[in-house]
Amino acid sequence: MAPVSLDTKRTLPWRDSRIPGLRLGPLVFQLPLTPSSPLFAPFVSTEGAPCRTPHPTTVPPMLFSCCVAGDVESHVSVGQGTRGLPSPPLAPLQPPNPPSPSPHSRPVGGRICHHLPHWESITTDRWVLQIIQKRNSLPFESAPLAIPPSLCQLPEDHLTLLSKEVAALLAKGAIEKVPVPEVGRGCYSRYFLVPKKDTGLRPILDLQDFNYFLKKEKFKMLTLAQVLSALDPGDWMVALDFQDAYFHIPTLPAHRHYLRFVKGHEHYQFTVLPFGLTSAPRVFTKVMAVVAAHLPRLGVTVFPYHDDWL
Repeated sequence: MAPVSLDTKRTLPWRDSRIPGLRLGPLVFQLPLTPSSPLFAPFVSTEGAPCRTPHPTTVPPMLFSCCVAGDVESHVSVGQGTRGLPSPPLAPLQPPNPPSPSPHSRPVGGRICHHLPHWESITTDRWVLQIIQKRNSLPFESAPLAIPPSLCQLPEDHLTLLSKEVAALLAKGAIEKVPVPEVGRGCYSRYFLVPKKDTGLRPILDLQDFNYFLKKEKFKMLTLAQVLSALDPGDWMVALDFQDAYFHIPTLPAHRHYLRFVKGHEHYQFTVLPFGLTSAPRVFTKVMAVVAAHLPRLGVTVFPYHDDWL
């Protein structure tokens, strides 16, 4: 018998010292781990009690843990046993050493630049290492023209929401105030609110005019056919979503004046890859391809697709 237990209160850190910590979003189990699930009902027990299996089976021990949103951690453990015999109880998870400060205490903005030695231990790709070293220059197709700031009248509730978003971006280290001598110079894009798919509003940086000056470079991404061909019946899958994915990648300081916007009478510029930049998906995908290539060496199979991984 092979009981499966799910415990979201006990934690086990999932980290590899050779891979810089990237904030992971909510952990999503593609297969429902509930006693009522048609697939798992014959052998799932959320209380760790013995339960029957449909046929004699020996399940190897497995322990999966993943960092969720940087701080909250969950794990799924599968005990070893045979049909009709209870699995031995799991030993309490005790940290070997006193907990150290979380690496996620550092703001997410450009965080990977603080982990250069770790990246150098898993890759020799010069282009990727230059990105880590804050040398992410924007790929210009033609010399950009200055785009002056444009002020637009917004309702009071919109201004309140934008103010909260700007405060959050500052706390994350994703933006900084424009130096006073440079106010009004460079390239400014509109920063406003658009409706969400369901309800409410979300802020957006409209880089459409600025993207005109950038190269539209092609890059490879994983296809659904590649994922399906690599899966076997009975495989377990976990979806990982990287929160603030682009914000991990710093931009070249000399190019930050191209990524400016105005909120009220305050001027800001992005210090990281902003969402909406035409080159951002390519840069993020190529940088994370290094991690995706390294994880199989540790026995972890991954299917990376932009900021959503299986």
